[in-house]
Amino acid sequence: MPDLLAGSTVRALDTPPAASDAQLDGFSFTNTTYGTGVSSGTYVDCGTAFMAPTTGRVLVILSGEILNASGVTTRMAPVVREGPVIGSGAVIVPANDVNSVTNQGSTAILTAQVALIENLSPGETYNVRLEHRVSGGTGTLRNRRVVVIPSP
Repeated sequence: MPDLLAGSTVRALDTPPAASDAQLDGFSFTNTTYGTGVSSGTYVDCGTAFMAPTTGRVLVILSGEILNASGVTTRMAPVVREGPVIGSGAVIVPANDVNSVTNQGSTAILTAQVALIENLSPGETYNVRLEHRVSGGTGTLRNRRVVVIPSP
């Protein structure tokens, strides 16, 4: 993917608009693999569609209020898929602990993470959705947000 260097002509595709979503819902879950399962509360996908810039790189910023009633680890991570439909399409970047926000405790914290996603096809449409898991116990998420920003 080409870098945008000093003196380069900038085209519309070079800097497509940022995209974001926020969900204020609160829910609890016990799934130990990344997914969207809930055991109580209201779940709504937190995700957005976006267009890959000329560089093929975007920054995905995720945040949320996170806790675990049992004091063990709760995580939330982005999943990037092909196409504009949130939660559908071939997985390009699966949820993983490296890109996750994490809390290992029963005290709620508001936490954020920035993940650099690379090797996207310029001009193609993708979608990102936040998924979650626990190492045990019951995790809770509230006030989730995801933002996608083109990266030079």
